[in-house]
Amino acid sequence: MLDVQYPDDCGNAPKKKVILALNIAFAKGDVEGVLAFLDPAATWEMVGDKVLRGHGQIGSMLRHMASYQARKLEMFQIITHGKDASARGVLEFGNSRVRFADFYEFTSAGSSKLKRMTSFALDEGL
Repeated sequence: MLDVQYPDDCGNAPKKKVILALNIAFAKGDVEGVLAFLDPAATWEMVGDKVLRGHGQIGSMLRHMASYQARKLEMFQIITHGKDASARGVLEFGNSRVRFADFYEFTSAGSSKLKRMTSFALDEGL
C-alpha cells in the first residue's frame, strides 16, 4: 500500500490536484492513470537520460517500470502558475529512495492535460 504525504495547500488549485494525482498514479505503477493526464503528443525529458515522445514511447517506458511500485510518495512542494507547474519530492521503493524535481507545461492555462514534463532525479539508495 502506498503511503502518500503532501502539503495541505495541494487542494487550493485545480492544477495542484492534477500534479498530485499524476505523481500518485506514477508511484502506483498505474500506466493508464499517468497517460490520462498527458496530451497524446506530450514529451517527457528525463534529464541526463532520455526524451520520450507521445503516448507510445511514454507508455512503453511506464509499462516497463510498472513493477517498481513505490511504498511511499512524499511531495514537498507543488507550484502552479498559468500553464506551468513544478513539484519536488521523494519516492521510496524497496531498496532505493529517489529524490525528484519535475517541471510541467500544460497545453494551455485552462487545460488539465500536460504537453511537456522535465524530470530531474537522484537515486540515493537506502
